[in-house]
Amino acid sequence: MPEDERLGAAHEAFETAPTSLENATRLVEPMRLNNLTPEEITPRHLRRANRELRRARRGLGTLQRAAQRLLSQGRAEAQRGQRLARTAPGQRRAHQVQTALRKASELNALFAALEDELSRYSRRAAAARDLLAAWEGDKLGLARRPGNRVANTLRGTIVTISRVQRTTRERLDEAQRALVHVSVAEEAMRRDTDLVRLDPVNFARFAGRGRLGVRLAIVGVLLALVALIYPPWGPPHLQLSCTLPTAGEAACATVHATSGLRLINGGNGVLVGWATITVDEAGTTNSQIIPIVLAPRGSRTLTCGDYSGCAPAAGSAVHVQITTSGGSSVVAVVP
Repeated sequence: MPEDERLGAAHEAFETAPTSLENATRLVEPMRLNNLTPEEITPRHLRRANRELRRARRGLGTLQRAAQRLLSQGRAEAQRGQRLARTAPGQRRAHQVQTALRKASELNALFAALEDELSRYSRRAAAARDLLAAWEGDKLGLARRPGNRVANTLRGTIVTISRVQRTTRERLDEAQRALVHVSVAEEAMRRDTDLVRLDPVNFARFAGRGRLGVRLAIVGVLLALVALIYPPWGPPHLQLSCTLPTAGEAACATVHATSGLRLINGGNGVLVGWATITVDEAGTTNSQIIPIVLAPRGSRTLTCGDYSGCAPAAGSAVHVQITTSGGSSVVAVVP
């Protein structure tokens, strides 16, 4: 058979082949077991296909807005990646590169989801076209069919959704071009990172710089604590103020039972320690520990109630042993 006749016969066989209504059946009657035949198509099926296409058109509008947001994010991430690729290696840059790579992966996953959604809407539109073609082709011959008006409405909806599909496809193509730039920036960031890792000198400098920074931070915290608790220029210093009825006695070796023992921090650091109060009475020894924390230039008074009463019994001995970071002292309580 000559080439022209063979092509003509193939074209004629293609035109006379029955239209497949498998997708159209899933569109208008999802629960049907067998596919529709052209004789079984009713205006109800056309109305159902029209409603599905209108829903798909609204979905395509949402898809266009998502593609526009993806385009803006892709351009921003591409510019950010190019800037990071030209940045000097460092710990902060490493964190930023990790964040940029993770964001690029999210954008690619979002684009794949939008592509799948567009394919789903495109299959709905193709199924509606097959349904309309079967209605107009195989049922042609009736002069006035009750579904002609519904078929015209479906034809207009198909034309409208085709236009929306083209616009959505253009938006997705623009977003895909932006993602290509994101991939280029991602490759540049990975290449620079690999070069730093492969070069032992640069990698040692980068790794050592990170460890040195951590060590300096720890040393700084320790110095701040030392400066707060025990500063070299003004360490905490314990001073006692004792009130005695007899002026001739030692100022802070003894304290009267009814008087208060005042502890004073004469330095610029925090004074931390404790006071141990020991009471010897009738061969029995009792001890009591009181914690002491004094702010710089602060003071605290131990009253007679703190060292076991304001009137010690005869034959009893009360001693207050003070141990702090600013010095130590022993004070006897006398009646």
